[in-house]
Amino acid sequence: IQFTGLVTKEVVVENIVAENIPEGLEADIIEEKLSVILRGPVIDLAKINSENVFVHADLTGAVEGTSTFKATISLPEEFSMVGALKTYSVTANIWKVQPE
Repeated sequence: IQFTGLVTKEVVVENIVAENIPEGLEADIIEEKLSVILRGPVIDLAKINSENVFVHADLTGAVEGTSTFKATISLPEEFSMVGALKTYSVTANIWKVQPE
């Protein structure tokens, strides 16, 4: 299969957010940056930079320790024709919340 009019672009993303952290735990994403490869129309990719690409790490089911979690890539709605080329993951340190 060949897609005409689509190109790829590599973007280094710093907007990494941990989501669905289980109650009673805290998390710190180890990666400060993640290199993401996007594919889409040239006109859209020309407007994309590291500021409008987000990485969401789903920490559902996390337990204390260091683990790797699936990450999803999101973009503003105006870039609906653009998507990430592969699957991504991030590593996080998980620990129990200390009572005050």
